[in-house]
Amino acid sequence: MTLKHKIAGALGVVALVGSAASQAVVIDAFGTTQSSTCADSFAPFCPQTTNDGSSADYLGSSRGITTALASGNGQVQAGVNTVTPGALDLQNSTTALGKITVDWNNVANVDLTEGGTATGIFMSLPSAIDNTLDVMFTINGTSSLSKSFPDGTSGSAFFFPFASFAPGTTFDDVTSIQAMFSGPAGWDAIVNLIDTREDPSVPVPAPIALIGLGLAGLGAARRKQA
Repeated sequence: MTLKHKIAGALGVVALVGSAASQAVVIDAFGTTQSSTCADSFAPFCPQTTNDGSSADYLGSSRGITTALASGNGQVQAGVNTVTPGALDLQNSTTALGKITVDWNNVANVDLTEGGTATGIFMSLPSAIDNTLDVMFTINGTSSLSKSFPDGTSGSAFFFPFASFAPGTTFDDVTSIQAMFSGPAGWDAIVNLIDTREDPSVPVPAPIALIGLGLAGLGAARRKQA
């Protein structure tokens, strides 16, 4: 094998490593339009649930969005692709204390770990949250993990490690996924992706460093052969 082919092979390994460090399973890319609104003035219709049929944008046979007004005199809204393109908009008026639940139903025994590549659920937020946001993910109907995020949080903080869910469940054989969003009056958030991946707060070797290590190894092997 020539050095050129060895270098190409090393670059291929780096590409595979980089791919493994990225997302493993997309739960929802929020490209399919859907909305749900709940207000105290329409009390007979609260909570309100909307369902959308299967789509390539998300896991499962359908996605259900439920909005509920816990207290206050205002409105709770959730919309996909309605205000922000390609995103889930979660809105509460300043006088509304609401809860929004998203269900991905009849997930076909999906391996969220993608063979061990992914270690948790990640939410991508294109802008900082407005007011405190409480999020709870529930897998297979029983295993849950809740986290509270302060006003202005953004970036890699929105990560839910599989190891922290209780009670434990089989993340390599998932049939249902639920996300519940809540907070004090006036909380708002925009989510444009939910997927599974490695913990983004854990640093991984830079691609350039990996290339350097690969080339150094090839050089050593070449000298040994000489």
